[in-house]
Amino acid sequence: MFCLLGPVLGTTPALRRSAKPAAKAAAKKFYQDMEEVNLLSKRKKQAAALDAYAVMMSSLEAYSKLI
Repeated sequence: MFCLLGPVLGTTPALRRSAKPAAKAAAKKFYQDMEEVNLLSKRKKQAAALDAYAVMMSSLEAYSKLI
């Protein structure tokens, strides 16, 4: 999961070119949501993890629209 840290948090050329603060904030939100899914999965809370996954995917979609 940590291999996504660089691309998501702004080392991608697309995000560097845009330099949009909103895109950086959306990337941070996506990464936090991804960590939440990871934590709930480790705690074996399937229902909560599925809900968190849906939130994570909506965060990814919001981020994708900004870059």
